[in-house]
Amino acid sequence: MGVIPDRLLLRHYLASIAYHTQKAIRGAPEGYWVFSPGHQVRTPEAILRHMTSVLGYARTFITGGTYRPEPLPDIQAEIERFHEVLGDLSRLLDNGSPLHGIDELQLLQGPFSDVMTHVGQLSQLRRLYGSPVPPENFIYADISTGRLGRDQAAPRSPDVEWPERGGLRPGSGTASAEVAAAFVQAISSRNVDAICRRMTDDHLFVDSGGTQCRGREAMRAAWLGYFSMVPDYRIDVEEIVARGQIVLLTGTASGTFSPDGSLNPADRWSTPGAWRAAVHDEHIAVWQVFADNEPIRQIMRRHGRETA
Repeated sequence: MGVIPDRLLLRHYLASIAYHTQKAIRGAPEGYWVFSPGHQVRTPEAILRHMTSVLGYARTFITGGTYRPEPLPDIQAEIERFHEVLGDLSRLLDNGSPLHGIDELQLLQGPFSDVMTHVGQLSQLRRLYGSPVPPENFIYADISTGRLGRDQAAPRSPDVEWPERGGLRPGSGTASAEVAAAFVQAISSRNVDAICRRMTDDHLFVDSGGTQCRGREAMRAAWLGYFSMVPDYRIDVEEIVARGQIVLLTGTASGTFSPDGSLNPADRWSTPGAWRAAVHDEHIAVWQVFADNEPIRQIMRRHGRETA
């Protein structure tokens, strides 16, 4: 084999990123995406978005401009966008589009290597979460520059021995954390049916003022009403701590107060928050909120809305 052209090598490396990324996230539990081991470590969802940002930054050395991806409604959309940006960058390299200000080797040593490092973080967080990635010999992996999406080939040389294989035990802290994280994912997607499926029949909601609402159907109406008022509400979890069936989550709640259905940036708010979940039979029995509601109350008062 002769010397491999720089552009072909870069495109193969991008294909390797696509393969390794899907290897790291394939079959990941819902709760994995908002898992953090603490110490301000990014969640897997945030890492994937950062990987998209780094590839988009690399693309600007061809297209010019700037690139900063905003959060998308759910993780599946984040995954699709990551592969779209990766594929677009590979096509630009393939058609001979010139680089501006850097050369191919700098592209490899900088953003491309950075992204592959973050793929390793995704795999490490899978292990810490209790859902390790099956090992394989990547030398023999079926990696192709023509396959850059989420549909990657199955392993050609998987390891026969896998002593690290693990699973979530019902009632364990890790299993409870997954249930709570999946509940957060449903809330951040504003999917009321998914939220209600994850509740017990006698689910108890307690807001930061101590007001209680009990029962799945009562909470269905409550969530529908809240999402009509804050249609882009989301929770970004920074840390999850679980002990048995009790889960504590910390992070940020944010959204836009929308009295008329529009999303006016002047009406957007954000506040630190904490949430306590009690898990029973893999469903949320209690969801208690601890947050400062003053940011949204100020906006509501500006619109002449009464607040409690």
